[in-house]
Amino acid sequence: MSAPKISKIFLLTLSAILVISACDTNNTNFTIDYSDAPDLPDTTQAISKVVNESGLIYYVIKEGAGPFEVGIRDNIRLFFTARDLDGTIFQSSFVNGKTSSSIFNNIGSYNDEQGVNSRGEGFVQGILGMKEGEQRVLVIPPSQSVFIDTVIYDIELDEILY
Repeated sequence: MSAPKISKIFLLTLSAILVISACDTNNTNFTIDYSDAPDLPDTTQAISKVVNESGLIYYVIKEGAGPFEVGIRDNIRLFFTARDLDGTIFQSSFVNGKTSSSIFNNIGSYNDEQGVNSRGEGFVQGILGMKEGEQRVLVIPPSQSVFIDTVIYDIELDEILY
């Protein structure tokens, strides 16, 4: 064989090996890790329990402080973890080693920038009236959520931005 043919075969073989190795199904580059998320607070130790006429239940675990409460159209920073009824976490601000709060803009609007209801009315209603440092557990029925099943959020208001 000539040298150009050998180099073409080598390059084709090398390319095939690279493509096959890129298709590895054990690739962990996109793993979601919620191991830093705190445990769900014990609601039997809650300061108070509120049952909304729409079916939303929230427990005040720790009271907040300061002169301001979350109101319609506020931008806030919030620590949160969302779980299903089995306790499986499916969303959290504590993801892949990140332990900082997440920003929620225009909290009273049920729609995000794309016009999509991103969390649901129960989530918004459960946050309104919170003060900085306050911690709550929200139990949101499907009728007040964007999810098919009941969702449990444990949330802590980090900051009211404006």
